[in-house]
Amino acid sequence: MKLLERKNPAIVADVRHHIKDEEKDLLPRLREVCSAEKLDRLGERVLATEKVAPTRPYSHAPSKPPANLDSRAGRGVRRQDPRRADRPEELT
Repeated sequence: MKLLERKNPAIVADVRHHIKDEEKDLLPRLREVCSAEKLDRLGERVLATEKVAPTRPYSHAPSKPPANLDSRAGRGVRRQDPRRADRPEELT
């Protein structure tokens, strides 16, 4: 964690802020409006989702060298943003 803090202090600060927000605001509000049974069901669903949720943004991409080190991959490929309008009249 110390290396991550040195290399990406803004990300670490954002994550810590997110955690504090959940602990201070979100979770207490859930306790107010949900029964103990409902909270148990929500917790079970979170745990089940964590087991199958991807842990990397591109979970199908290689995670071990040398395949993950190819910096040429994707060069020259331009992603098209479907929301991008090429002509001003498309913006309305």
